[in-house]
Amino acid sequence: MKKINSFLLLLLGIFIVSSCKKDDNTSIPDIEKAKGFYIVNEGFFTNGNASLSFYDYEKDSVINNLFENKNNRPLGDVFQSMTFHNGKAYLVINNSKKIEVADSLTMTSIKTLDLGAGSSPRNLLFLGSKAYLTDLYSNKIQVLDADNLNKIGSISVEGSTEKMAVFNNKILVTVNQSNGYTEESLQGLLVINPAADTIETYLKLSEGAVDVKVDYQNNIWVYCTGDWANENANAKLYKVNGNNLSVSQTFNFVGTSFYNSPLKLNQAKNILFTAVANPNNPYSQYDIFEVPVNSTAFPSAPYYSNSDYFINGYDVNLDKNELYILNADYSQAGNLIILNADTKAEKRRFDVGYLPSQIYIR
Repeated sequence: MKKINSFLLLLLGIFIVSSCKKDDNTSIPDIEKAKGFYIVNEGFFTNGNASLSFYDYEKDSVINNLFENKNNRPLGDVFQSMTFHNGKAYLVINNSKKIEVADSLTMTSIKTLDLGAGSSPRNLLFLGSKAYLTDLYSNKIQVLDADNLNKIGSISVEGSTEKMAVFNNKILVTVNQSNGYTEESLQGLLVINPAADTIETYLKLSEGAVDVKVDYQNNIWVYCTGDWANENANAKLYKVNGNNLSVSQTFNFVGTSFYNSPLKLNQAKNILFTAVANPNNPYSQYDIFEVPVNSTAFPSAPYYSNSDYFINGYDVNLDKNELYILNADYSQAGNLIILNADTKAEKRRFDVGYLPSQIYIR
């Protein structure tokens, strides 16, 4: 009888373990055919709690820790940016000094590129057979093979390089200084010739150039945060003529304005959205402004403002008539807040990861 009972208990144990394993495997949602957008959650610096979330339009739900659950390991420390190329997603993890390469539809890991000591990667851009990687501290733009990410060269730059854009088969790169500004230091826009991987042109603007967009008329928009070490500095938005690289308009803001990805263009590229620090609460409140690219004056009133949120990231989806706000909190996980783009009424709210900062619609 004891042997039979023991045998029955063994079978029951195997059944329970098998059932648990089956649940674990099926608990990871399949997003391969889903339509929606990814959310970059930076995570707290040195805490190693960066993560990736996904919002599913049809299911009206958010999947958190997508990369971690799919690959059974942490993503890393400070999720900086994300790029897509030839069916792959490239997740740039700044303080872990690496790039995670994954299937762009499933987030199944393909490889990890360790960038080594001294690297502080920011943004990745593909052009032809090459990929270009900006960096916060190394004074270099790394040139990589687009197929395997092997290093094939570098471009020396005396400064920190940030967002990039392709324009007339050239690469526009924002450049600033992380360790203090001088009148001679690079602060503005670089034009890279990808045939020779050299700096072809430098347009001096002002301190803190971090983002660049090109509108439908080939105007180049550059956002500069200002020098945070200078209490008299102020953020600026530049409109640059793409034909001759001359500044056609400058919009001055009150005080400095730190932001990772402040500029957004609508699909037609005739409306620019920009995030600007609120002058009454510049360290914790950012307002969003809507700027028609042909406008000669900056709007007097914001497109969206809310002192209850720390808007650490946002995007505007006019096709769905929705505004997406990433509300950050330095003590707990953040939120995705979905608003009606016209009325600004809140439609839905979801918990996401720590310090959500960017949205990538797929």
